[in-house]
Amino acid sequence: MCNLLGVILGRLGGVPAFDVGCLEDGRPRLFYPQLGTERLLVEMLGPLRTYGNHDPLVIVALLRCLKNAAHGEQSAAQLQALHAEISALRSDADSNLRNPRDRQVVNESLQRLNELGPRLPPVRLLSPEPEH
Repeated sequence: MCNLLGVILGRLGGVPAFDVGCLEDGRPRLFYPQLGTERLLVEMLGPLRTYGNHDPLVIVALLRCLKNAAHGEQSAAQLQALHAEISALRSDADSNLRNPRDRQVVNESLQRLNELGPRLPPVRLLSPEPEH
């Protein structure tokens, strides 16, 4: 499911902040606002992130989803929203994963995200052992 969400999010890149409707003589009469990327990420991924924040497989799947989404034609604001969601996911993993092996698995996914280069700012890896 997360792979499909990543593809959908990637295809939404570059979509304008509004849609038009009620065309009259080829001219739009109504403009419908679209959900912003940040809000869309909260709506789509927030529940999965909240309920799976203790499960390294869920975290890795969500990171892969966000990585796939970053390959689309996103604007700078959309990339910033993706980075904010990645950072929130990283923070959840840092707070909830206690097992060093689980943390290593998440770090491997974070490292792959960091290899995207200039599209997204790098994300700090988790320490091998929980800090608190």
